[in-house]
Amino acid sequence: MRITKQTSKTKVKTGSSIICQQAKWLFVLTLLVSRCASARGGRDGGIVNSSGAEGSIGHLLAICLNATMNTEPCSSLASPRFALSNGTRPGLTQIEARASVIRSADTRIGIHSTLTPILAMRPVESQTSGNERSSLVMSVKSFGAMCDGVTDDTTAVQNALNEAGKMSGTVSIPAGSTCLVSSLSMDHFVGVSVVGGTSGPNPPSGNTQSTIQFTGTCAPSACLLTRSAIAITFSRIELSWPNAISTMWDMSHSASGRDSQFITCHGCVLKGPNLTVGPMIRDVQTDFVTFDQWTQFSNASVYVTGPTTNGQYSDMTTFNNVVFGPPGTAVIQNASVEWVVNQSNAELYNSFRQCVPFLQYTGGYTDEQGLAITSSEFLVPGPSCGRALSLISIPAGSTYFGAETISANLMVGPQDSTNVTLLTVGDNEQVSFSGNTVNLFAILFSLGTNDTLNVSANEYSNISIFMSGTPASGIVTTPSGLVVTYGPKPTILSGFGISPRVLNSSGPGSFEVQVGAGGTAWGGVIGLPSAPNGWACQAADVTNPTTGGGYYSKQIASTTTTATFNGFNTSGVAAPWSAGDVLNVSCTPF
Repeated sequence: MRITKQTSKTKVKTGSSIICQQAKWLFVLTLLVSRCASARGGRDGGIVNSSGAEGSIGHLLAICLNATMNTEPCSSLASPRFALSNGTRPGLTQIEARASVIRSADTRIGIHSTLTPILAMRPVESQTSGNERSSLVMSVKSFGAMCDGVTDDTTAVQNALNEAGKMSGTVSIPAGSTCLVSSLSMDHFVGVSVVGGTSGPNPPSGNTQSTIQFTGTCAPSACLLTRSAIAITFSRIELSWPNAISTMWDMSHSASGRDSQFITCHGCVLKGPNLTVGPMIRDVQTDFVTFDQWTQFSNASVYVTGPTTNGQYSDMTTFNNVVFGPPGTAVIQNASVEWVVNQSNAELYNSFRQCVPFLQYTGGYTDEQGLAITSSEFLVPGPSCGRALSLISIPAGSTYFGAETISANLMVGPQDSTNVTLLTVGDNEQVSFSGNTVNLFAILFSLGTNDTLNVSANEYSNISIFMSGTPASGIVTTPSGLVVTYGPKPTILSGFGISPRVLNSSGPGSFEVQVGAGGTAWGGVIGLPSAPNGWACQAADVTNPTTGGGYYSKQIASTTTTATFNGFNTSGVAAPWSAGDVLNVSCTPF
């Protein structure tokens, strides 16, 4: 389509002042053309920066207009940082030509707001290494960073982040380079990515990891700040803190802001200074923090710590395909709401010859609600621990009852497991433990009061004590294969004579019924906790096993909450029990 120039009041003038005045109109047309081109699967009029990222002339004019208005000429767009797709830089004549086109639509298109919010809403297509899409990609070297492992690049990298923060863009770190910075702040940023130049934490020979090395002490504030930020991503990059003396990365809720949300590390390498400094990451008042694609943690006292004050929560932090090197104190402290560890590996014996826990709780924090540890490996490869240790600890439930799922894991203690417990559970918790392979632990479960425990389909070896404490409810399959059901004390709903009693109850799995006054005690109904489909029970008269109804005590009916029994004589005819007979009963839900 051809558009004829207007020749009246909208006559094109040369000079940067007219260009800047028309930048907003050029941006609108470029926006429309770009969307049409995107619908056709192509691009129109792209601009490429020095890192290979492609944007649009309108996009770059918008940056000029928004950042400088008329204080700088738009001719700065002809700088070496930007070039057309054919390799040339946009001169003023090319920009003027597009400005004349936009004026022909001047009466139909208007815009009355600053351009930066519009830019944030409009993704500008660009091509990065690894075929990833981003809104705008800019290399730190375009902002003056040397990334030679010697020069202080703090200002350049921060400027690149600030520019990306204006338009939800991406900052790239060249492959094999090391950018030295004292600290970086991305507080309150939205939609910013930092991308390295390789495809994972273990790059092939000759293709080394991109690195940001923090030279500061991380005190009194952390070296890396993403507080109250949203949608911040680090990909294929190493972050190291060799001089840190305190928290290295703070992604918590800021004092005057919202929760941090969607903070992600894809294939990162995270290195602390030594095993005595930490935590590496402070994860407090956040939503949806993710570490994945074989992110690696090493060399800190604690890698990730959640809230320390009840009433604070961190929702849905996920570790998926993560490698944890041995920490100094613990891998994770104070997991909060619905944290997940999946398909990850943790080594829990450090260079101090100490066994260390995977998960522990400190500072009195008990507002844990939900934890899933699945398909992972936890190894304590040392000869012995020399001190009491619990591999995983769950606090007592307070505001919420917890619900923990531990399944399909490999869990191996030290060669001498004398003092090592696999799982310590506080009061009022609910734990499901199934499909795990467990070896070399002194105690498997150490329980509090009022806990629900469901255990099934595990493989055990070299376990000294299966369970310390008694669950208030649940179904437990012991290492010998015995299925024991725990729950509220069964009750007698009817029958069993006059004033019968339930004795020695450990829940539905094992209890006794003492028959009341005899003579007409032919049968009775026992009340049980709710089962999915019903109850399968066995009963035996241990007082008079060969007379009357004691010869054979049989369940004759069941509901999801009851089991009905009768006594039978040697002829198989219903017969009463004797007064005071004790029936040993065991019930299993189905």
